Amino acid sequence: MSARYAEESTALATVVATLFGYQVGSRIAKTAYKQQCSVKQVVLAEKLLTPEQADYLLDPMNMTDPQKSTAAIKRYQTEMNMS
Repeated sequence: MSARYAEESTALATVVATLFGYQVGSRIAKTAYKQQCSVKQVVLAEKLLTPEQADYLLDPMNMTDPQKSTAAIKRYQTEMNMS
């Protein structure tokens, strides 16, 4: 039950803000809240991330571990040639 709450938390929009900026992150969080869906669902609907990227970037277990979250963000940056 708590895993579902974590996956549906708008707090995951902080990852979106880290990658795409505050305005995009807050818009995603507001949309998820208003539509009563997950940040991941909104990100996928807006095609900001691929399903695979969303799986590793928006995984609450990864994002609550500093080493895993840093690795996930670096992986994304490498994939997008952003590093």
